Amino acid sequence: RGRAPGEISKLLKDGLVAAGVAPEKIAVARSNMEAAEIVAAEAEPDDLVAVLGSDTPRSVADYREAFGGRRPPRKAAPV
Repeated sequence: RGRAPGEISKLLKDGLVAAGVAPEKIAVARSNMEAAEIVAAEAEPDDLVAVLGSDTPRSVADYREAFGGRRPPRKAAPV
């Protein structure tokens, strides 16, 4: 909405670096699919992944494809 491509990513990355996150720990993707592939390769069980975007159906499809349709095992609720 009126911002140049990559501008929001740069603002987010700059904020993370200012908060003490090492730049090499930050991945910036240029597409939904690239983001999904990065997350599928890097995410560990119990990681929180936040997906921001304006095309939710496309994003969900990209993540399903990147994860190969697999679902992480669900933990049993404490009794």
